[in-house]
Amino acid sequence: MSLKHGILPLVLLLLLPACSEDDSTVDPALNDNPIVFHDLELSHSLVDTDTLDVVPGRDKSDQDPVTIPLRVSVTVSRPVSADAPATIRCVVRPEGRQQAVAERTLADVTAGRQNFAFDLDLKRGDVGDYRIEVSADGEAAVSTAVAKLRVTYGNNPPDIVEVNAPDTLELQSQTLVFDMSVRVTDASGPADIKQVFFNSYRPDGSPASGNPFIMRDDGLPSSGDAVQGDGWYSIRVQLPPDAQKGEYDFQFRAVDYSNITSKLVIHNLIVR
Repeated sequence: MSLKHGILPLVLLLLLPACSEDDSTVDPALNDNPIVFHDLELSHSLVDTDTLDVVPGRDKSDQDPVTIPLRVSVTVSRPVSADAPATIRCVVRPEGRQQAVAERTLADVTAGRQNFAFDLDLKRGDVGDYRIEVSADGEAAVSTAVAKLRVTYGNNPPDIVEVNAPDTLELQSQTLVFDMSVRVTDASGPADIKQVFFNSYRPDGSPASGNPFIMRDDGLPSSGDAVQGDGWYSIRVQLPPDAQKGEYDFQFRAVDYSNITSKLVIHNLIVR
């Protein structure tokens, strides 16, 4: 029994020096001069592709190519002893995917504010979150900065916000001429308004034979429009002496180049 107890301490003494000399337990990153990133900023964190690359007079589709200009700015800090320049990289990926949609590198980086410039070439319908990741190459690759860009396709509908039309008219012995106008806005801008029109219904409920009637923002007296391009769409209406008396329904709508329609706006006109 005493012999066995004497052997055990000897074995431990032989093992302990071997453990203390094993370099594999030391984190190699502690021997590096790491780059550290601060204050990662994006030129914008939310983009609605419905407003991008709109071609006046052309319908929009989720398959349309669009370009998102993106600027990425980050501050680089390095230890004073790290005088060798490094390379840093900025990669843009759809969230949860490895395939990059854009990538840029900056070489010979020492310290200070650094900037990346991208033109992200996507389709209008490539919506979702995109991960923006800035990292360093080689031995300095021990720090990463991350931000998120959200891409939406809003399909923003136009909006009829005001109607300028008479409420009551008296029939005359001659044709009565009057103007009607509606003011239309669109979150994607006035160039996204494709068409503004109304349908008219007589007092007996029958539709007018000319439906739909197109309204214009052309500044022409023949349209009853005062100023071109001011967002007011107008039409000049003729009411003959033998027109039905009673309440007429004028139902206004606007359509944009995504072929999204506004809410229906109804104006009632009483003819006596």
